[in-house]
Amino acid sequence: MLYIIRESSEEKLQKILEDLSPHQIILFIGESVLLLTKPKATYYQKLSTNDVYVLSPDLSARGMLKNLYFSANLVDYDGFVRLTEEYPVALSF
Repeated sequence: MLYIIRESSEEKLQKILEDLSPHQIILFIGESVLLLTKPKATYYQKLSTNDVYVLSPDLSARGMLKNLYFSANLVDYDGFVRLTEEYPVALSF
């Protein structure tokens, strides 16, 4: 399953992560990319058990491409489409 995170809310992310199993796929888009630019965020440990992707154009648009504190896979729009094709069941938050 693919989880698409859109909002930059730490509380919502924490709630989502509570229900995730390890090795789920998480894609950060829009404002949510800012969640991965915070140093020493408490949710990084839980994220590390999952496959995490970030839409790089959204990071670039916010001037944060070089400010990631969490090691995530960067994808462009084609990569976003590939993820939705590979994981046809998706939840968006």
